[in-house]
Amino acid sequence: MKDIHEIRPPVQVGTDPCVFWYVLAAACLVLVCLAVFFLVRKYLGKRSSIREVEAHVMAVPPHDAALKALDGLEQNMDTDVRLFYFELTYVLKKYIGDTFRVNAPETTSAEFIRLIGRLDIDRSIRKRLNEFVKSSDPFKYAGKIPEKRRAGKDLACVREIISDIEAQAVRKRNPETGAQEVQQ
Repeated sequence: MKDIHEIRPPVQVGTDPCVFWYVLAAACLVLVCLAVFFLVRKYLGKRSSIREVEAHVMAVPPHDAALKALDGLEQNMDTDVRLFYFELTYVLKKYIGDTFRVNAPETTSAEFIRLIGRLDIDRSIRKRLNEFVKSSDPFKYAGKIPEKRRAGKDLACVREIISDIEAQAVRKRNPETGAQEVQQ
């Protein structure tokens, strides 16, 4: 007869269920911590980032940016007249949009004229703005070609309108020193 050997104990295959629950609990804890971190960061970051963005965006005053764009446009006046008038109108609309914090660049000519009527601008400036917008539309949309002097006059007109609006804004900010700053 042969000797009887004892049966070996069962061998566990796979992972221990307790380890699985510990890993799952740790993963949930990490996810909750990340969610809390991002919510706090979003809440606190939103308040300070708005101020930082405004500080970075407003680093160049709208008046200076518009005059710089007009200088660049003056150098490229000979290329395409239609493109010149589109860019000239865009510079004017962007300046008014940035100065008065309205969505002027996205407006059509008719909407822009109505928008100008609601802004706090002198009547004479408003009239020149309306005349420029109405006179530039045929060059932009109808394919009409102006003489070269006309494009130069319109560029000077837009430059003058921007300077007049800025002078008016300076006078309104500082009624006492505004007139002195404008004269300098």
